[in-house]
Amino acid sequence: MKKLKILAFFLKKKFIILEINFIILKKIFTFLFVFVFAFLKLNAQEVYIKSQNQSLNEIFIELQNNYGIQFSFDNKLISNCIISKTKTYNSPEKAISDLIKNCNLDYEIINNIFVIYKKQKIKNIKKPKYYYFSCYILDKKNKESLPFSNVQFNSNVLTTDLNGHFLFKTKDSIVNLKVSHIGYYLLDTILNFGKNQNLKLNPAVHNLQEFKIISDKKKIVNHNLFFKRSGFIKINHNLSFFLPGNSNNTIFNILRLQAGVLASGELNNDFIIWGSYKGQTLVLFDGITLFSFSNFNDNIGAINPLIIKDLEVKKGGYNVDFGNRVGGIINITSKTGNSDKLSGELNINNETINGILNIPIAKKYTLQTSFRKTFYNIFDDKKVYQNENNYYVPDYKYQDINIKISNKSTESSNFYISLFASNDKFSFDKMKYNNKYSKFHYTEKTQIGASLFYDRKWNSMGKTNAIISYSNLKNYNKDSLIFFNKENHYNRNLLEKNEIENGILNFSINIKHYFPNINRHRFFCGTEIIYNSSFFEKDNSDVNFINSNENLFRTNYFIKDEININKKIFISPGLRLDILNETNKFYIQPIINL
Repeated sequence: MKKLKILAFFLKKKFIILEINFIILKKIFTFLFVFVFAFLKLNAQEVYIKSQNQSLNEIFIELQNNYGIQFSFDNKLISNCIISKTKTYNSPEKAISDLIKNCNLDYEIINNIFVIYKKQKIKNIKKPKYYYFSCYILDKKNKESLPFSNVQFNSNVLTTDLNGHFLFKTKDSIVNLKVSHIGYYLLDTILNFGKNQNLKLNPAVHNLQEFKIISDKKKIVNHNLFFKRSGFIKINHNLSFFLPGNSNNTIFNILRLQAGVLASGELNNDFIIWGSYKGQTLVLFDGITLFSFSNFNDNIGAINPLIIKDLEVKKGGYNVDFGNRVGGIINITSKTGNSDKLSGELNINNETINGILNIPIAKKYTLQTSFRKTFYNIFDDKKVYQNENNYYVPDYKYQDINIKISNKSTESSNFYISLFASNDKFSFDKMKYNNKYSKFHYTEKTQIGASLFYDRKWNSMGKTNAIISYSNLKNYNKDSLIFFNKENHYNRNLLEKNEIENGILNFSINIKHYFPNINRHRFFCGTEIIYNSSFFEKDNSDVNFINSNENLFRTNYFIKDEININKKIFISPGLRLDILNETNKFYIQPIINL
């Protein structure tokens, strides 16, 4: 009896479980039926077209209003296509394919948006595995290329080169592209694959009204730059027109306003980047190493602001493609020029006359020249009295010139030749003791430089650029003490003489090859050959003639990969090999940036 009760209880429990499972299965099948029905209905959406001599853009607007279909198209491209058709279609895809088939147009669906574009003429060519994108970033007003701009396509981020050019390959023939450059509005567009395309950015200049600064903990976001790197500053060169001063030393004035850059003793001729000392920071102008960044007149900088296009600072933590310094790096790029029209600019202030001239040559090349010169002695040949018996007669002269020849960016290659020279002279006569003694001081500093840049694109193999640079700095100082005879003032006796001359020279060849960006990787490698020499000469009344010369020859090789994990995480591993040819020693430097 007990066994029958246990069996009945067990069977009852089984029937309850089966009943529950049946209810669950019934709900699942009901949900799947509704989902499949909705899916089939969605894909079977009928589209009715009725038009008579109507432009294609007007038809697309009606489809958007009646059926909620979203489009992206160039209004000028499709407005000339006239459609006369009355027909019902089973789906939006069939309707749009039929509408554009005779208009030399094609479409692609991106995020449920029908992107309409001009049909590519491809005959008997096998569809490539990857599509190549090659573009230049330009200023919309003066067509100057914008170097080192940030470019984002899909979820990848890259930086343009010296000519504002970038190259990548992807499996998508159309990408959503964003371009940002400091001082310009953000460009957000859709780009078709192709070579030698131009993207133009609009300068962003805003007139600020009166405002109050209130302490707040809210995060401030720069919407014009979507990609930032630690220890890196991108400086807006357009700010130079709004800074106080006579615009002869705007580079220093801009740099000293940046975080991590300290003006040394609040002077106008030196600065400290993250605790580095003078000489530890590498200053490059078009690839030319500048050994002196200031002049005897603190208000006149080493580089003419009118020729500058781009200015960036690497405060520290830079990767293997830069070396030879323990401080920061300041990279200055000059203007490319406008090959379409003749233009110029002339500024005159109370110290210098400053000008730049842009000359187009055969619409392919550009010649630019800029100059600065002190057009009168700022001391006006006046005596500067120290007391009744002592006075100074100072004299100052400065002049510099920049010449740059460059070609218009082509599909295959680019080049430029940049020349730079400056001369700075300062002297004074100090008369004392009723014109019995004269102390003469003379100082002259001459800095010259030249660079040749060539860039070659190899289609699917990426691009190679090479730069040959030369720079030289010489300093000459002379001090003398002269005694005048009472009876004959023109009879002079040299009592003391001290002459010092020193200089430094740099010659380098730098070659880099960039492979196309693919699968979040940007790989490139390079080599550099560097030759340095220095000399020191001294001659005075008490010490014999001193002459010293030093030379150093070295080479380096590097490889580097830039990996975009996502929009916020960026990893850059690299390996550098430095070889000192005189000692046959080599140094391996693995570096990784995050």
